[in-house]
Formats: sequence, C-alpha cells, structure tokens
Amino acid sequence: SLFSGTTDVMKPRGSFRHARMAALLAVMVSVVPVARAQDKGLGGIMERATVAMDAGNWQEALDLATRAVRLYGDDNPQKVYGAQFGAVYYRKGLSEMKLKRWNDAVRSFETCYRDFPNKGNDNGNIYQKLALLKQGEAAMGADKPEMAVASFTKFLAERDRTRDVFPQGSFYINLAICHYKLGQLAEGNE
Repeated sequence: SLFSGTTDVMKPRGSFRHARMAALLAVMVSVVPVARAQDKGLGGIMERATVAMDAGNWQEALDLATRAVRLYGDDNPQKVYGAQFGAVYYRKGLSEMKLKRWNDAVRSFETCYRDFPNKGNDNGNIYQKLALLKQGEAAMGADKPEMAVASFTKFLAERDRTRDVFPQGSFYINLAICHYKLGQLAEGNE
C-alpha cells in the first residue's frame, strides 16, 4: 500500500496504481495554486469584480464580491484591511441592487456603513456615507419606505459635502415618494 512502507517493486499492478494516484495528487495540488493565482488576493478579486460591474455583468460581480467576503471577511477584516474593506460590501450591494435582491443589498450597505467606519487617520472607506444613500434606495426597492427615509435623512446629516456627490434631483424625488407612501404629505411636498 502507499502508506504502509512496503515497496511494490515486485508488483507491477500495484506500481501502476500508485503511479496513477501520484499523478492524480500532482494534478490536484497543481490546480489549487492556479485558482489562487487567478485571484491575486483580495485586490485581484475586487479588480475583476469592478471590471464585471463596468461591463454590466452583475451576477459575476456579485459572485466575485461574495467570494471576497467569504475568503477575506472572516478574520477581522477591519483590523487586517482597515475601513477600506467596506468597499467590498458597497460593491456587493450595488450588484445585489442591479439584480433586484433588495434585502441583501440593504444588509450589504448596512455592513459597509456600520462595520467599516472611517476613524482617526483611517479614511479608507470612501463609500461609508454613500452606503446610507444606497441603503435607502435598496430599502425603497424592498418596499420599506420608513427605513429608506431614515437612511436618506442620516445620509444628509452625515455626508461629506465635498466628497459625497450624488444626483440631488432623483434623491429628493425618492425621499418624497417614501414620505407619500408613509402618508406624510407635508414632508413629501417639502
């Protein structure tokens, strides 16, 4: 046997079997580095996700962002990567929105905002406040107008006025629609 310590010099069939097993193991071992090399780490996965997003391949982008979360999101990514890991969740949320997975998108944007805040010198999560805006849009898609109003209101209060650029016309229309759905006509008109 392969692990018993005996040799198969006198048993040609055993040698052939062991050679096949060795070849199979060699193939299996060689495939793992190839898969890892394609990823090129977290940056490589997210680079591919961004390319997929730019091409409108939203399922591929979501699959890649989900892979990044699965591979790199369990070992305290805030400590390892800092606030910038929030961008993974932001892009994941955008992909989920495009696929109309509204509740998943709400959770992704919430994670981006809540779990990867910019603190002190770490301003790596450029999407932290924008995640509130997108969370509101996803909440609208999920038909949760109260949550959408809360997210939109928080976004307005916390956003960086120089960095967080957004389409104000559609923002205020969305906010008004949410108020109307909640029966808040005066707030919607405002």
